[in-house]
Amino acid sequence: MSCGTKSHPAHGKCSSHGRGHHGHSCSCGCGCNCGCGCGGSGHFERRYMTIAEKVAHLENYQKKLQTELQAVKEHLAKLKE
Repeated sequence: MSCGTKSHPAHGKCSSHGRGHHGHSCSCGCGCNCGCGCGGSGHFERRYMTIAEKVAHLENYQKKLQTELQAVKEHLAKLKE
């Protein structure tokens, strides 16, 4: 489950924020610098989220889905004009 420059398979939250020595920073909570090849020895990678983390993740996902739904509704309305 090395971070690399792609998202973690477990929760897919790694992203580039212009931090870290390769210009990437991990937002998934594992504390690594994405793209630095830190998947080697000595790197602890969490496998499970706490209930609070799961709730926060799902609430964030719900907000993103609601935003996407609103965009789809607006797009449909434009097409129907």
